[in-house]
Amino acid sequence: MQASILSAQQTNRPLRVLPNNKQAKPLPWGTTTNLAAPGWSKVKQPRPLDSIGTNTPAFDAWAVPFMLSYANSILNLWKLQCDKPVSTNDTTWYYYPSRLGLCGNIATINRRYVWSFNFGRMDLFMDEDYFARNIAYSDEFGERLSKIKSNISKDEARKIAEDALHALGISPRKSGLRGQPKVTQYLYEWGGKQLPLPLFLVKWEDMEEPDNWPGVEMQVSGIIDRVVSYSNHAPKTPRLPLPTNYFEMLGVSPTNQVKIFRAKTP
Repeated sequence: MQASILSAQQTNRPLRVLPNNKQAKPLPWGTTTNLAAPGWSKVKQPRPLDSIGTNTPAFDAWAVPFMLSYANSILNLWKLQCDKPVSTNDTTWYYYPSRLGLCGNIATINRRYVWSFNFGRMDLFMDEDYFARNIAYSDEFGERLSKIKSNISKDEARKIAEDALHALGISPRKSGLRGQPKVTQYLYEWGGKQLPLPLFLVKWEDMEEPDNWPGVEMQVSGIIDRVVSYSNHAPKTPRLPLPTNYFEMLGVSPTNQVKIFRAKTP
């Protein structure tokens, strides 16, 4: 039979697996690099125009502990399945400075957990063992998953996602999102049947421009009852606090700071 791939449908319809002529674009990072040792990723990522030209030793000394601290706070707040806090001994990372904060990502060496930061916000999190893309590349996996009954209902998935968002200190309405998220359950289409999967998509739409801004999306697993994917593109989401000496740390003069902040904010 033809291989299938997971694709998101409109939020008022079930999500389902479609033929591979509808292939989804791969996410920016994840399984493409599997380094054998912790430290810098060898993948060259393009810098946007909003980046600041160079790192400094002071910025390097701040950036990795900052990402580690935030990653560990998510491990704790979302009760992720990790035996101990992550450290430089079991993670890979990539980063650079922008005028609005750190850009980059940090991931566990086994590639299970990935945290991505963009212009001073955490914009992406993935649990590679459970989020939806795993289903896309294996019909056998999808069929096997369809035989597992979800531990949670749609309402319980919504509650898990809402609690996870609030744990980040994000208010949907203050971030320009509709207060009530939409919840859909993934379906696996095989042999003419639509089989429910133990996986839910919880989505907050942008209040002003739902067609232009995807808002916030979370995937919640009905197997482990936890958030397994998070994507935030809401433009009004608060940025993470920066050190008061952020620009001095980067060797940017007060005059250049003024020029930098005249640029358009992403």
